[in-house]
Amino acid sequence: MSFLNVILLLGVVGLIGVVGVLVWYIRANLRFMRSIQSSLTGTSQLIQEYQEHLDKISNMETYYGDNVVEGLMTHTTEMAQLIHLNIDEIRSYFDE
Repeated sequence: MSFLNVILLLGVVGLIGVVGVLVWYIRANLRFMRSIQSSLTGTSQLIQEYQEHLDKISNMETYYGDNVVEGLMTHTTEMAQLIHLNIDEIRSYFDE
């Protein structure tokens, strides 16, 4: 085998390695993006439900006090927890 063939073979092997790493990196990023999309879709649905809850309360003819406020606080807490989970997931990706 000539010197040129050895150089070409090493170049091809190196190129295959680089392509393999790039494919792995792209797949990892796509998995992360799908995860974020799923999380944000869930958050968007929760915000929509929260808005409907607020509209329902605002359109009430009679306000029943503690039960309504308790339900609103529970809904607010759930929404805040989900948003914080999304933020933590995104931060953990960029902290790696």
